[in-house]
Amino acid sequence: MIQEYREFLLRASLSGIENKHLLFLYQDLERQYEEYLSFLSGKERGEMDKKWKNRFLRISSFDFELAIKKMETMQIHTLIIEDDFYPEELARTDNPPVVLYYMGDIQLLEYPRLGFVGARKHTDYGARVCKKILYELKDCELVSVSGLAHGLDGVAHWASLENGIPTIGVLGNGIDQCYPKVNYNLWLKMKEVGLILSEYPPGTPPKPFRFPERNRIIAALSHGLIVLEAQEKSGSLITARLAAEYGKEVLAIPGNIDSIYSTGTNRLIRDGAIPLISVEDIFDSVKQIEKNKKKLKKNMDDLSEDELCVFNGIVQGFQNLDLLSINLKYDASAIMSILTMLELKGYITGVDSERISIL
Repeated sequence: MIQEYREFLLRASLSGIENKHLLFLYQDLERQYEEYLSFLSGKERGEMDKKWKNRFLRISSFDFELAIKKMETMQIHTLIIEDDFYPEELARTDNPPVVLYYMGDIQLLEYPRLGFVGARKHTDYGARVCKKILYELKDCELVSVSGLAHGLDGVAHWASLENGIPTIGVLGNGIDQCYPKVNYNLWLKMKEVGLILSEYPPGTPPKPFRFPERNRIIAALSHGLIVLEAQEKSGSLITARLAAEYGKEVLAIPGNIDSIYSTGTNRLIRDGAIPLISVEDIFDSVKQIEKNKKKLKKNMDDLSEDELCVFNGIVQGFQNLDLLSINLKYDASAIMSILTMLELKGYITGVDSERISIL
């Protein structure tokens, strides 16, 4: 994607344009960008819908440079739908986030991923089973995914970290804030050693409707989804339904038929979900999850500060010499020297082409 289009979509997202409207822009990007330029010049071609005039006004008047500086200060990065690290499973859904904001290690999206969802109010049984599963998975090559919410989401993230399993949290609010506050220490820890994702730009407050929206991201990212505990009507069941629609394996923990917190999981099993009795059920059902020992991800300690900066720039979508030079403000000859070293060290390929790729 050329830089002008990328900036247009990012500017629209940061200004608060909803994803359904971002998708409209993205799906007809060349023409919509020309419409936007015509709007800026005051030479609109034909009649423009009043709502889109207002949206273009909002986009054009937004202080984009200030927002980018704030994100840089907080080490918030972005993925646009065509960037290398943007998950293919998410891009193939009918409502993919055009822009994803992230903090942490974006390379975790390259690993097999196992989703964990469960009730905010839960029993000791639900927490105990969650911890047991993640302990028994500690020697496997996988990443856990959950919603960084109160309850079993938090249990899954903490248990992952305690067992050395990388973990991804998907937020239902702006990437710059922790909600609920009780998970603040977890949020800080995951920024350092995990990955936090959100489709919502910084400053977006948590609202009830945003949590079901983010569930589609958890479902799409997970190669298999484990429902730990769920009442008869819950967000966990929404995530399970979406995962099934996306063709993912759904596993549910059987529970006491007298417990309201197991009503949802027991019904899932009745309706075709795999009853999770032991981790062997995960290995048998979720083909991407292997029993082999964890393969350590590429150790980046051998990169200099400049090499790491350029590598991160490529991850963010600046995938040729010109884009890297413009956005990172390095001299082109210096960038080329750094790119050559990154290729020699086995981090990238395609230095001499129009598109540099991460290995």
